[in-house]
Amino acid sequence: MAMSLRNMLAPSSRCSAFTCPASSSTATASGLVFSARALASAVSTIVLAWASVNLGMVFVLSMGSAKLSRMKPYVICHMVCSVDGRIRGSRQRPKANVIPDLFERLHEQLGGGSWLCGRVTAQEFAKGKGLAYPPTDQVLPRENWFAQRKPQAWGIFLDAHGKAVWHRSEIGGDAILVILTEAVSDAHLAGLRGDGISYIFAGKTAIDLAAALETLNRELGIERLMLEGGGGANGALLRAGLIDELSLVINPTIDGSSGAPTVFNSGDEDLGPAPIESMTLTSHEVLDGGAVWLRYKLTSAAA
Repeated sequence: MAMSLRNMLAPSSRCSAFTCPASSSTATASGLVFSARALASAVSTIVLAWASVNLGMVFVLSMGSAKLSRMKPYVICHMVCSVDGRIRGSRQRPKANVIPDLFERLHEQLGGGSWLCGRVTAQEFAKGKGLAYPPTDQVLPRENWFAQRKPQAWGIFLDAHGKAVWHRSEIGGDAILVILTEAVSDAHLAGLRGDGISYIFAGKTAIDLAAALETLNRELGIERLMLEGGGGANGALLRAGLIDELSLVINPTIDGSSGAPTVFNSGDEDLGPAPIESMTLTSHEVLDGGAVWLRYKLTSAAA
């Protein structure tokens, strides 16, 4: 900006003010007075412009900082379902049409990386089923804690009240990280530390999903996240406006029951239509065995 000011007060301006010839001393004096006033006006205009630009820059930088502070990973919801939208493969018929390892193969084809699941899926992966971590005398701060920071990928789970007892620290080589609320007990935190499981906090009694994703991006540099069920977790992130893309594989199967979980769930409560403004089909592919792979870009009214 200093260079710009020097350029704006370059020799052409100085010449018009001080070196242009006049036919008489009176004319010269009048010209000098006039030129001095013009120069003062020009300088004033320049100063105001400079202040305006710089204030604008400060505002833009401030807004930019605010946007940066709200950065989140790009979220791809990746799911495999039956024709009627159910996601429990063991219930789908005909069994011969359920393609083995299809979900994992397409996960890798999408680029793999860190992935996020909900509490029900967490308890399916956890080895301490039906157990609780033992009591502790420790009083642990409600602060993010990381057993490590640079695994090959993270397996991330929503567990607001600390229900999953893990007795393991990784899944297929991906380090486990749990998203908690501050309502979790000290015993549970001590148990997670003992198992070598990282955790972050996102809310006092309920998980703030947007805050959780911001923490994952800020603290761990996660820029891309695969959301992989169950239906409750998918539905919660959908309604929070946090899903950027949908990767949906429709198997040539039918569940046929209203009791099975769906791709997007909201529990027993009717929350009304999903806050989606647009869905744009970006690719489609018929896979071996008759499954159809659809990919959509989502725009959310809740974002």
